[in-house]
Amino acid sequence: MKRLLIIFLILTLFSNLAEGRPYYFRHYTNDSGLSNNTVMAGIQDRRGFMWFATKEGLNRFDGSQFRIFSHNQTASNSLPDNFILALCEDNEGWIWIGTARGICYYLPDNDYFGTIEDENFRIDRAVVDIAADNNNNIWLATFTGTYKYNKQTGQLTYYPGSEYFLPHRFTLTNAGDVWISAADGSIYNYNARTDDFTGFRILADREIGSVTLGEIVDAGNYGFVVATNTAGLRLFEPNSGKVTSLFPEDDRLRNEIIINTIQLFENKDIWIGSESGIHIYNLETGFVKALQMVPTDPFSLSNNAIRFLYRDREGGLWAGTFYGGVNYLPQETKPFEKFYPTGLPGSLTGNVVREIRADSYGNIWLGTEDAGLIRLDPKTGIFSSYYGNSPSRVNSRNTQGLLVDNDELWVGTYDNGIYVLNLKTGKITASLYCQGIPLWV
Repeated sequence: MKRLLIIFLILTLFSNLAEGRPYYFRHYTNDSGLSNNTVMAGIQDRRGFMWFATKEGLNRFDGSQFRIFSHNQTASNSLPDNFILALCEDNEGWIWIGTARGICYYLPDNDYFGTIEDENFRIDRAVVDIAADNNNNIWLATFTGTYKYNKQTGQLTYYPGSEYFLPHRFTLTNAGDVWISAADGSIYNYNARTDDFTGFRILADREIGSVTLGEIVDAGNYGFVVATNTAGLRLFEPNSGKVTSLFPEDDRLRNEIIINTIQLFENKDIWIGSESGIHIYNLETGFVKALQMVPTDPFSLSNNAIRFLYRDREGGLWAGTFYGGVNYLPQETKPFEKFYPTGLPGSLTGNVVREIRADSYGNIWLGTEDAGLIRLDPKTGIFSSYYGNSPSRVNSRNTQGLLVDNDELWVGTYDNGIYVLNLKTGKITASLYCQGIPLWV
């Protein structure tokens, strides 16, 4: 009967604690073979490889090992620069790489790096974003303007910022349309028939110059979600041109959050990569959760400065950081939740759990060999320590046995005898100790 009670309470614990799924990140850094811990972009190619753009070269990851591609001054078949800023795979499987000194592409079948050759234009400056559309065009964002390269014809078209706009980020919508966020506070839709752009103002006049537009996410029936660096998210309705501000009164998201990237997951959740970690915003219910680095938690983010978010075909999330390499969050498939010391208030304090017992009041008691007696409240998920020298504490860090007997909890220690705790009052009612002989249940 007691065994069935423990199983029931543990299952209840998992369901009560699951306001949201648990998040356990894996970390890939220099120590794992990554060339640099500053990771600016990441994609998965059609072969399943993950590609990462770092400050010191291009990295290809096969799930266990990294292959690093670097600039070689004496070789024509190499990257133009080691500082990689943007990545994109086109419809033919070419990997396009934007560097601090121009653009190149990689042919996986031939293990070959090439670049765009054009007699009128030479792209030898930073390429900050890349997109491949459905018409075999490669779009390049630079600090001076926008380039469109047609792979079939080899034609390179330049749209200078002085005549059009300065691009920030490209987005290919679900319908295949190319949209571009720009430095003038507007987003632009490309019209292939007229080879021109239609602009829609997103920022207010007072925000121009102080607020920067970022990524555009096609959220289906909700419209487009447009990121700003310091003014939150905007919701844009393409049919009407209406712009509304998301979470304008939510201080957790509005204040002091610098947004670097956003991605749509599960159709309704916007994952926001910022300088203060990852924030999850549900388009229907609002703020969901903040994921941040906890120095004492080995499964938290390795660094709060998020540079890119990417979801692979297996459902896993990749997050590139400015100082902590790449973080990987697998798709939720495991039914168990981890409990371990993080140093945070209310977390588990012991590393060596020897005994687990449930009482009739819904509590779970843990006997540890390094932190004494601990009580877990399944309703709140809060761990409470019962170690100490007081009438309601057990004065031993080494618990060897627990026994629940109606309203009493018997606690056997390694070095200080046996304690009897009244579960109703929370007081120690008896302590037994044989001089010179340790006792335990």
